Amino acid sequence: MRFEVADRDSAGTIEQLPNATGSLDGILCSSVLEYMPDAEQLVAEFARVLKPGGVLLISVPNAQSAVRRAQVSIHRLGRRLRMHWLPFIEYSRNEYSTGEFEALLRAKNFRTERVIVFGSPIPRWLQRRRLGGSLLMFAAIRT
Repeated sequence: MRFEVADRDSAGTIEQLPNATGSLDGILCSSVLEYMPDAEQLVAEFARVLKPGGVLLISVPNAQSAVRRAQVSIHRLGRRLRMHWLPFIEYSRNEYSTGEFEALLRAKNFRTERVIVFGSPIPRWLQRRRLGGSLLMFAAIRT
């Protein structure tokens, strides 16, 4: 397995990676997709640069999470009170259910191997349930 680090002048952007088609063994994209305007296009770009059999580890906000719903509600209440509570919610554009994101991955030539629910301050045993953790981490293989 080879790791590449691009220099600052040739790094490109996440929407258009400077890597050749089918040149990477793996990609880790954590807590990025929710802030991007076109998540579907980004997953297509990841599929382009990954070799067949390459691994994509990617996290997205869990639309079914009670914790995520609470975060959104707290943010909205803060805005009404002119407070800046949980400001990251303001910029978060995309959230998915497990099924929605698995369908997106399938459409872009990925096979989901595993989904881990995580990312909340509640006890680990509870946050591992679909409605618990505010984030979903997908391990997917490029087909």
